[in-house]
Amino acid sequence: MAVAIPNQLVSVNLFTQGYADAFVYADVADSDLNESDLLNPSHTYDSTATVAGIAVVEFGAALAKEYKLENSVIYYGLTPKIQQVKTINYVADINNFEFDDMTDDQYQNSETSFNLDAGVAYTMNNGLSLGLVGRNLISQSYDTVELDGVKASYSINPVFVASASYNYSWFTVGADIELNETERFEDMSGFINSIDSSSDNTQLAGIGIELNAWDWAQLRAGYQTDIANNLDDQFTAGIGLSPFGTVRIDLAGSYAGENQLGVSLQTSMTF
Repeated sequence: MAVAIPNQLVSVNLFTQGYADAFVYADVADSDLNESDLLNPSHTYDSTATVAGIAVVEFGAALAKEYKLENSVIYYGLTPKIQQVKTINYVADINNFEFDDMTDDQYQNSETSFNLDAGVAYTMNNGLSLGLVGRNLISQSYDTVELDGVKASYSINPVFVASASYNYSWFTVGADIELNETERFEDMSGFINSIDSSSDNTQLAGIGIELNAWDWAQLRAGYQTDIANNLDDQFTAGIGLSPFGTVRIDLAGSYAGENQLGVSLQTSMTF
């Protein structure tokens, strides 16, 4: 949700947004792989299942300003924000794992911190634009509760994104690349089997095109890859409708394999 407050000095956009991330792991003990034990109903299993998760809610103000040159415009902005962070660490043996138990307070930690985004863009009169954005410029680390010796920390690290786009009449093409990895879960310890903490890191690069019919309808397509090789390549497509510039409807779909399909719908109104 966002509320825009334009003015001559600086444009202000108040917003709130949230996201979640989770790591699910089956920690299988060698002692549970004996075939005779699998048929024994009284056998006590040592294997466990773990769900480590994080939920982040952000409240902030996006401040933006432009500086006009003879043949170009420089846009720059700063976004101070408050991050409310809740971590979850739920560990249970495979016989007693219950998803409903994860909401219990004993498995959760809550913290509040301050962070900052910043960006700059350079747009030329020929339709070419270049940009650089830094997200979460203040590095933060959040520890989960320790349960049965199992614990983890989640890193919200600075990530820098370079982008370029070209617009010509009804046609726009753009590309962006993350200049460093997003780290996510780190320092995972206490498991029976070791875990590579970099296995969930990502570093995304993508390209997209948009065909725009008189600002009333848009057709979009895109491709995204993970330079860190932890995510499958993703293809996206979408359509947009914006009659009279007052109502906007955007429908998009994504495909990254048979088990990785997504659909999103976004609507907005301008008064």
